Amino acid sequence: VLIFRGADNHVRSLYWMFGAVGHDNLGGSINAPKAAGNPAGWFSAHDGFHHVVYRSSNGHLHELYWQGQGGVGHGDLTAAANAVPAAGDPWPYYDPVRATNIVAFRGTDGRIRSLYWGPDGAVGQDVLSGTAGTPNAAGDPFAWFTQAEDTHRVVYRAGNNHIYELAWANVAPVSGRDLSAMSGAP
Repeated sequence: VLIFRGADNHVRSLYWMFGAVGHDNLGGSINAPKAAGNPAGWFSAHDGFHHVVYRSSNGHLHELYWQGQGGVGHGDLTAAANAVPAAGDPWPYYDPVRATNIVAFRGTDGRIRSLYWGPDGAVGQDVLSGTAGTPNAAGDPFAWFTQAEDTHRVVYRAGNNHIYELAWANVAPVSGRDLSAMSGAP
């Protein structure tokens, strides 16, 4: 499945296996808000759901989700968590140990934040860079989970053009470090 924002700003997909290529207007099929940035998607093997997250023109992060060939559902993650709007494109990933979906993003306040939810569907939020005491972001984050270490990692560029890492093991508090300063990189 390839996720993209169409020229009409609807979130769309292309899908194929070996032969013919199909197309879906995911957001338009359910009148979801149009995208203001690039969408990103992932698959949760534990429940068989496809997920797409994207930013709308008001900075809210929206999720589109479906299972198999079923209909598309929609949720406003920002509203559900009463979170700060996003200033750029989100970066999602999945934690299979805790069956948790996580979306890292740069808030309009410049802080790196995350929204997360598990099987119960309740959306929570964390102010990652604020808790870690690292500088505000000047770019969008990139995030991932390493199952062998049970560790979450988020990297981003700060206003001083240094690259910072935010990391935490399982559900421990987040800590941050300046990778540029530690490596001597320009």
